[in-house]
Amino acid sequence: MRPREKLLLSGVQSLSDPELLAIFLRCGTKNRNVIELSSDLLEECGGIRALLQCQLNDLSRFKGLGIAKWSQLQAIYELVKRSISEELKQVVVINSPAMVREYLQASIGHLQHEVFGVLFLDALGRLIEFKVLFRGTINQTTIYPKEVVKEAIQLNASALIISHNHPVGEVHPSQADIDLTNQLQQIMHLLDISLLDHCIVSPNGYFSFLDAGLLNSLN
Repeated sequence: MRPREKLLLSGVQSLSDPELLAIFLRCGTKNRNVIELSSDLLEECGGIRALLQCQLNDLSRFKGLGIAKWSQLQAIYELVKRSISEELKQVVVINSPAMVREYLQASIGHLQHEVFGVLFLDALGRLIEFKVLFRGTINQTTIYPKEVVKEAIQLNASALIISHNHPVGEVHPSQADIDLTNQLQQIMHLLDISLLDHCIVSPNGYFSFLDAGLLNSLN
């Protein structure tokens, strides 16, 4: 049974990952049918998330796939991120750690350079906005606390979750990460703004200062 027919008969949840991707790709190549091509893509890229995060050059290595399909994948991935963002604006973020992890990994976990981003939360703990404030190299980002303070005040935030990514994959915090977290927490405490967590993400890893007990008791 073809994937589209299976979807109509049994529902989208009945499809395997290659079958879902096959509906998107629509056709295979001369030597590989669309299901086989889909399986090859997922195996080569390392799964669905990695496929959505792949660069144009990586996708173009597969015959018949180029800028058009890559652009469509990017659009799908952006819709996924915006959907999660909409959900975060309706819930108490600190009570939804799995959703925070999913959102941060989707937003910055795949990047090839370090960035520092902040989830700004309102008085009810709901997401106001996520902003990437600083961009760096593959293993370093310079952070200016006054810029974090400026954005928090402009957005009238009551709480923050700070985050950054580690492109090299290791998510354990450095001493510099710990020192920065303590510094920002002390500054925010003076402004009556709670720093709820510092999350470090990579494509396949996640570290939470809150879960690890590395936040002090200022909040």
